[in-house]
Amino acid sequence: MKNLEKLKSRFLYAGIFLLVLAIYSYPAIRTTLTTGSRALPPLSAPDLTLYLNISNIHDTASGQIVDPYYGVPIARVRFGYLKFRLSFLLFAALKHLLHDDLWLTIFVWNLSWWALLTAISLWFFRQFLVNQSSLGVSAGVAILLLFNFGILQNQAAAWLHLPSLGSFQKVELPYLRAFFPQLPAPFLLLYLGFQIKALQTKRWSLWVALAVTQALAFAIFPFATMMMAGITAISLLGMIICKRWPVPWRTISIYAIACAISDLGFLLHGDQAARSGAPGQYSLVQLHLSALPHTIGGMWLVLLVLTVGAFLVRDIPPEVRWPLLGLGITNLLLLMGDAVFSETALQVSHHAGYFVHLSAAVLVVFLLSSGLRSIPKWKHVFWSSAILFFALNGMLIAHATYELFLPANEDLAALTAMLESDPPRPDDLVIARSLVVDDACGWVPILSLSHVLYCRSAQVLLSPEQNSQIQRFRQALYLYFTNRDALWVERILSDPNALPELNRLTFLGQVTASVADRREAIRQVRSELIPLLNKIENHDPEVQGFFSGYHHVFVIDRLSNPLFQNPRISTFLKIETQQTYGQLRVLQCIPAQR
Repeated sequence: MKNLEKLKSRFLYAGIFLLVLAIYSYPAIRTTLTTGSRALPPLSAPDLTLYLNISNIHDTASGQIVDPYYGVPIARVRFGYLKFRLSFLLFAALKHLLHDDLWLTIFVWNLSWWALLTAISLWFFRQFLVNQSSLGVSAGVAILLLFNFGILQNQAAAWLHLPSLGSFQKVELPYLRAFFPQLPAPFLLLYLGFQIKALQTKRWSLWVALAVTQALAFAIFPFATMMMAGITAISLLGMIICKRWPVPWRTISIYAIACAISDLGFLLHGDQAARSGAPGQYSLVQLHLSALPHTIGGMWLVLLVLTVGAFLVRDIPPEVRWPLLGLGITNLLLLMGDAVFSETALQVSHHAGYFVHLSAAVLVVFLLSSGLRSIPKWKHVFWSSAILFFALNGMLIAHATYELFLPANEDLAALTAMLESDPPRPDDLVIARSLVVDDACGWVPILSLSHVLYCRSAQVLLSPEQNSQIQRFRQALYLYFTNRDALWVERILSDPNALPELNRLTFLGQVTASVADRREAIRQVRSELIPLLNKIENHDPEVQGFFSGYHHVFVIDRLSNPLFQNPRISTFLKIETQQTYGQLRVLQCIPAQR
């Protein structure tokens, strides 16, 4: 009988494991079958092109690294993607191992991390849930991976609008993105499990495991290390308060020193001082109490209620309760981080949001498990219903994700066909859309050896000086070709409701809750961008000289609702041919003056 129960549990765990992988893989596989294109990984979540371009960065023979968008040398920085790039180096290694098959690389990469997180969550809930039934553990995995507490309002609205699936397009599977928060999540959950084990068993080897886990997380996503530090600090404080645990100060001191040495060693090795890509001076610590109302939202209150609930439930052992409280409290504090730290430089509140779903899901599972102890006759029905509900929720989100991104993926298939049939040369230039991160401008450097005129994502890799000198000039040309002028820019700067357009004009993180920061951002746009636009509109010879260095210039646009205006293009370029690929129009041009 006991062996039969074990066999049933294993089948159930294997089933939920495969179900999660199938649901997460569905958008990519279905898109590939629909478009018939396997040259590029299908787009299923935002920011993919940014991550792929960063993973393509490599050192030159002279020791420099080159921006993939513009082909200009870029400086190494201490904070940001170029410092904490272990994940991108691992991805590049996998891509090399798979013979540069980008579709297969992304698929294997995603599948591996989804499998790792699912396996760790199975281990975690089996080890520490109050109710350790296989149904409860499987339901916990379904809640963690197939629901999304981070956008709870959209998640609830999606169900209220059934049978229409349109609202599910506003929901995203929590770990569908190719890098973040997909990568730090398993490390954080593993760290939480090791912390509980260390309090339960007092073995020094678990503190070694904690140190190694946080070091890996630091090299990938340093905000995960802040979460880990908070979990340990609150766990130790709680155990001291409840006087249930003789604190091994020697072990803890060695652990803290080892973590500090490894993190500081990594931070100080080989790179320059920390700085933001936005021009100007931004100290890391800036007290802005006025930002608190903007950081405390509905999900913050939900997480607070769940954290208080974990504190009040008495049948959760202290060795488990205090690390759970550490998870919730640390996430709550970091969500308010923009009131203490510079939002432009660090965006603490934004990055803390990556952990909201994990924190909320783990707390919900433990509260449900504890609450079901009072109704043992119904727990199997409840957990079975929960598994079915969250599985269905995941399926609906996955299908809605496929439908949402299908038009963009069809354009991507056409773009791939165009660039493969007549690939631009290294001395060619491509002008393409840059409204969202994964527009065509982000795919061009991945698909070809040429560079683009302008891509907003490039700013995260450039230095403040390069953003002022290079990014601004290219941005002005891009705006000119899209029929925007200095008057349009001034109108946007003067309109307090034009936040989407203002965000595109400023650099990342400059439009914040701080009135002073926003005014400084507007001042920079007015003093830097408007003079450049006036210069371009007056047909300055220096602008013509920019294009004369290119052999051909390709303008990629949509047939319907084109963004770039032919009369403006003809000011500096001579249109030679026009071709169509699917819904895309491609103009092949040469500089007007050579």
